[in-house]
Amino acid sequence: MAKLITDAEFAEIREVINDVSETFLQKTITYQLKVQSLSRMNRDRNDIGSYTDVSLSVLVVWEQSEVAIDRTTGSMDLSDGYALVNWDDLEATILMTTGTLNTDIGADKLIVDGGVMEIIGIEKLGQLKDTFAVLKVYFKKTLKNI
Repeated sequence: MAKLITDAEFAEIREVINDVSETFLQKTITYQLKVQSLSRMNRDRNDIGSYTDVSLSVLVVWEQSEVAIDRTTGSMDLSDGYALVNWDDLEATILMTTGTLNTDIGADKLIVDGGVMEIIGIEKLGQLKDTFAVLKVYFKKTLKNI
């Protein structure tokens, strides 16, 4: 059976995706990669440790449920959304090693527009031959007690 798309055509498609990413994925966010450390009794290891900041150029899409923050009524902004990251750009960071993501959804954070966001999901999109084209990172605002 003949291939519909040659290896050269796959490479050309990837090059076009990279050009589109360079043009439209212009917002800079910070991915905070959790560096785990253990306490003496292996307690609260998610609260101990630090983050390594990784700067990413992305396209951010907000799916807002806009509610103004009001300390008297307790209502909050419950906005959430997602960020699209070019896969090739991601491979050039510490977030990926030989095609494998080094992320921890429960511990890592995002800084978007100065706000801390919880990562609630990660999805690989646009499989081209043996790799992907885009990573989609779903996030929501971190809720804190007022």
